Amino acid sequence: AWMQDNVRRGSEVVGGQGGQACAFDFATLYRMNRWQNGNFQEPWQGGRMLPSKKDGDKPLMDQLSST
Repeated sequence: AWMQDNVRRGSEVVGGQGGQACAFDFATLYRMNRWQNGNFQEPWQGGRMLPSKKDGDKPLMDQLSST
């Protein structure tokens, strides 16, 4: 139940309050920062929702840095 509720909560955090929930069945929420030039920086604006599988042959970690 906790991971099902994470889908709703994560959709609101990333997509904005009242936004449509993702089509995921379960989710785990993470906050990420990148250490760069002696400071923590957000890796991207507005957050990112990632599936637990690879997009074709592209490794999941490479999907984090794209777009």
